Amino acid sequence: MTGTPKREGRGARDRLIDTEVVRHLATRVLGRSLLIFRSVDSTNDLLRSDAFRNAPAGTVIAAEEQRKGRGRLDRVWEAPLFRALLFSVLVEARGGAAEAALANLVAALAVADAVQDVEGPSLDIRWPNDLVANDRKVCGILSEFRSDRGALVVGIGLNVNQTEEELPPNAASLRTLAGRAFPRVPILAAILNRFEEHLDVLREGGFEPLRARIEARSSLVGRTVTLDLGAGRTLTAPALGIGPSGGLILALPDGPREFLAGEVLRVSV
Repeated sequence: MTGTPKREGRGARDRLIDTEVVRHLATRVLGRSLLIFRSVDSTNDLLRSDAFRNAPAGTVIAAEEQRKGRGRLDRVWEAPLFRALLFSVLVEARGGAAEAALANLVAALAVADAVQDVEGPSLDIRWPNDLVANDRKVCGILSEFRSDRGALVVGIGLNVNQTEEELPPNAASLRTLAGRAFPRVPILAAILNRFEEHLDVLREGGFEPLRARIEARSSLVGRTVTLDLGAGRTLTAPALGIGPSGGLILALPDGPREFLAGEVLRVSV
């Protein structure tokens, strides 16, 4: 991070207000420590920095703008001021670094459920870390392990009120999908409520109950995907489902196989 994060000032339109978010929370832990900034480099980087070394589990940092927001594979994530939800959550990782893959999917399910809770459009989960509508990206999720804390920093970027002109060609927002603007405070609170609910299920009952729900929302299952495995290797095969470790199960000639990592390059019916 460079410089000092700017706290949100008075008078910004449709701004996030911490007391309003807390008023909508039903959580025990998530969001009970909440900081909202006007502009930061990256909410994930800030929550992973020494300044938040002793932050309690459940701490949430949100920003109205990210100067160096990033997604998976260091892709840039940009959004106009006051249009999107850009925030990171500090989550206990009892399963260690392997829990990051599950956290991505559980967070994606939480976002999809929360958007429907506020009567927003239906979103599909695109493994490993996106939410889409008609194959247009609406939300990206990036989970990073903090070994010093044994915790995960789960970053979420959700397109809320951007117009078509403010989005890249392959993206959509809740507004462009539904044809109306959405107040962001209730959505942020609903995501945190659902995320804590699903994390409780994960810790008490394992991944299986959530896996079935994630699989039902998958944009890939039942379609043929081309997966980039790295080092110049690709694989094209039908996607069968989501595996017990949070990977994508592909139908190979020698039987189904779960892939825990990879980049989906193409999808066909």
